Amino acid sequence: MNIITVIAIIPYALAFLLCGLPLFLIEMIVGQNYQRGPTIVFARMCPLFHGVGGAMITLCFFMSIFHVVPMVWSLHYFINSFQPVLPWTTCNNTWNTNHCISVNDINKDIVGVLSSNEYFRNQVLDLTTNPLLPGAVKIDMAVYLAICWLMVYLVSFKGIFVSGKASYVTTALSYLIIVILFIRGLAAPGNIAGITKFLWKSNISSLQNIELWGDASLQAMVSLGVGFGPIITYSSYNKRDYKFISLYVLELQETGLIGSMLVFVVYPTSVGVLQLGHLWSAMFYLMIFLIAFDNQCAFSESIASGLIDAFPDQLYNRRTMIYLVLTLVQYLLGMTCITKGGLYVFQLFDWYVMKICLPCVLIFEVFIACWIYGVKRLRKDFSVIAGEKLSILWKILWYIPTPLIVTGTTLFCVIFYSSPGSNVKFAQYWWSLLTGWLMAGSILVCILISVILSFIRAKGSIVQITLQVQRFHSCY
Repeated sequence: MNIITVIAIIPYALAFLLCGLPLFLIEMIVGQNYQRGPTIVFARMCPLFHGVGGAMITLCFFMSIFHVVPMVWSLHYFINSFQPVLPWTTCNNTWNTNHCISVNDINKDIVGVLSSNEYFRNQVLDLTTNPLLPGAVKIDMAVYLAICWLMVYLVSFKGIFVSGKASYVTTALSYLIIVILFIRGLAAPGNIAGITKFLWKSNISSLQNIELWGDASLQAMVSLGVGFGPIITYSSYNKRDYKFISLYVLELQETGLIGSMLVFVVYPTSVGVLQLGHLWSAMFYLMIFLIAFDNQCAFSESIASGLIDAFPDQLYNRRTMIYLVLTLVQYLLGMTCITKGGLYVFQLFDWYVMKICLPCVLIFEVFIACWIYGVKRLRKDFSVIAGEKLSILWKILWYIPTPLIVTGTTLFCVIFYSSPGSNVKFAQYWWSLLTGWLMAGSILVCILISVILSFIRAKGSIVQITLQVQRFHSCY
């Protein structure tokens, strides 16, 4: 997602307000109303498309596999921030090439590759040039990956009561670090000139670029975490008549290639020229680690709860085992992203999950919630939960702007589809395309199977089956 100019704030803000927040509120309402995760919620909202809940869990599973990788990288950078000399600031290391430029020489008229870039690619990733040769698993990364998943397991398997308390601490600490780093940035020399240059370099004509609007809309929904399932799952833990719907926001950082380059190449270069660079580096990567950690706990909770809701008789008393199996499976699958060619797999996951799988889930979600389940029912559910009527503004948003933006974003992803990866050879390999489309296909298969099963089991016309809504009588 190439949202790198300030002008992108305009389409992002519009999509955030007109689509992201309404979807966010929908997921909180249905989660708290039905007291279950996505697999049961959608079965009760619209039995014909009950597979949308399974599609959400599948999407969450894919996301969890590769989203942990920036967490691993940030742990690596955090630990190495305590070395006497920050290793990514110099050019006299075994991983450096003759083209290396240290951070102290970036203002000189020298052509080359930044030391932080070489550190990320040659030391952290040890990236191969041929995607067909993934290379061995990096032992240090495998250890960091194991530490990350062990932490997620220890917090998650005890349930929401433990992970919720941990989230309070990690979230508060993350925001504290953000404030400290923001103040430090304002105190840095040349900050006004830098901000001014960034603001003035934006061209208003770029708003004519449809790709900017599509990427901004998608990023708005990703940043709120709608469509993945954790919002519904966390909301379901509130009592149905709780007067205030709890606010759970997934702080999904930009996990794509551009985001990785900013976090692991640009920022290390910046802190390398600051006084107390070790401190600022450690604080920054601790913040990234904590944000990613919160997200991973949310994904694990959503996946496990979704499976337990779907198969309560078999899995309800095996919660600890479910978390253990999920952790081991995701750890083993995540190993594909930490080989010497792991960045290519990471790009593959990131591209198809964000660009293809997520829009597929979102368009079914908004279609079911706004047009089949209905805005009238959503407002009635909110009244029962909050004890007051919902503003008519939300009704207007749910009827037109939200479905329209989701549909437009999905069409954008389909019409302007391109192969993943900046590496042309990688994008042309048939296995990469097959793997990506198998992931996307699994989302649609979940929904398709549910439709077929609904027609086999149900009686009545297509319209009667589609509009059938199962409700808890205790809701009213």
